[in-house]
Amino acid sequence: MRAQVRELSQQQTDMRQTAETLRILQKKYDSLEKECETKGEAYQKLADESALKEEAYRKSAELIEFYNNMVSIASRFPTNKNDIGEWIDEYFSDDLITASRALNELRKYSGSLDVAALCDGLVYLAEYAKYRRQEIGEDVLELYAQRCHWDIQGCGKEALKMHRDEYTVNIDGAQYLLDQHIKRGIHAEELIRIYFCWDAKCRKVIVGSMPEHLATVKNST
Repeated sequence: MRAQVRELSQQQTDMRQTAETLRILQKKYDSLEKECETKGEAYQKLADESALKEEAYRKSAELIEFYNNMVSIASRFPTNKNDIGEWIDEYFSDDLITASRALNELRKYSGSLDVAALCDGLVYLAEYAKYRRQEIGEDVLELYAQRCHWDIQGCGKEALKMHRDEYTVNIDGAQYLLDQHIKRGIHAEELIRIYFCWDAKCRKVIVGSMPEHLATVKNST
């Protein structure tokens, strides 16, 4: 009987030691788990900071590339409106198709014209073609809009309906409806309008009329 008592007592002692060991191990586990969680949070913070820096670097690189590109492009702007057609063919034939009507209207235009601003608008439309082809993002396109605050607008369903012939241009036997435009200025002496459409087939912008405004619902030209 005494032997059994001693055995049971030893078992209880062993159990208490085992329980103490388990408690210590659990405490160490909890401590390690907390340390791991803290390090994980620190790692995530570093990863987030790294991602922010990488994004800032990417945007800075895009800005540098944009301004370098614009300096290069602007240095080649023609100063004579009659040279714009040749300039487009030389530098933007992959993005723009210019109707002979648009160039004829430009040659006949006798009002005051900011040729550099008109060229800037055409550069913007060339970049818009790249945007439509998903070669650049909206943020890059917006950079090209900044100088003259270009904003693509629809020409209005009623205007297109009432003056459809005026908004239609013929290129190599194909007809295109000029359903969009960009503009600068509201007074005749500083007015610039470029009417265009996107041709999904050739994946280019069709420039059909410039630099004057076409007829609207309220005003006919």
